Amino acid sequence: MSNLQELNNAHFDKAAQDYDNLPQAKVFTQKSTEAILNGFKEATSEERLKNASVLDFGCGTGKKSEKKNIPWEFIMKVEVLYFT
Repeated sequence: MSNLQELNNAHFDKAAQDYDNLPQAKVFTQKSTEAILNGFKEATSEERLKNASVLDFGCGTGKKSEKKNIPWEFIMKVEVLYFT
């Protein structure tokens, strides 16, 4: 891995850690997760809820789809990176 890539990774790892420790980020995560789950529950059947899988696309630090926040077994987290 190049030195530039290592510096980039270290920068964004620290930014993610700093973000996750902000009290307002925790409140935002909780409220937005509840809104997403409630919308999904209202839009589908109880049977589909039991068998649901979750794809957290653009997950950032992945807090919204942590097991404690999502009641389903399978969760795939995908962060989108763009390099030019």
